[in-house]
Parts: sequence; C-alpha cells; structure tokens
Amino acid sequence: RDPTGVTMQPLWPQIPPSQRIAIEREARRLAGYRQGREICDRLLRHLSDDPTGNRVNTWLREADDPRLNSIVQQLFRVLR
Repeated sequence: RDPTGVTMQPLWPQIPPSQRIAIEREARRLAGYRQGREICDRLLRHLSDDPTGNRVNTWLREADDPRLNSIVQQLFRVLR
C-alpha cells in the first residue's frame, strides 16, 4: 500500500516479477533507459493481449526497424 491507502498493482501482473525485471533490464541495456522501457512496455502489452505473438509480429513489421527487431529477438531469449 502506498501512503494514500491505495493498493498498488504491478504493471504486468501476469508476468512473473523476476522475468519482467530481467526483460526490462535487458531492454534498457540494449536501447537506453527511456527507449528500453518503451520497448519493454510495448512488448509486454502485445504479449498480454495476444500470447501467440501475432501482435508483436505486426508491430515489428509496421515499424520496419532492424534494430528494434534485433532488440525484441534478444528480449524473447530472456523470456525463454
């Protein structure tokens, strides 16, 4: 609980904290603090919405960014 009495919920409750932290750290290491967090959040949101990974594939295809593709591939290695 925070001082206002509101119970805080983790941003991604369906992902084990140790795994989420490892993904965030790796993303920030690869892409910098701000962009790493943005990439991590977007990846986790897409995986939460669609565990098959189709939304992730669509996102990467639309972004058409080889560096983003490389970062996301490395983050998937952390997930496994």
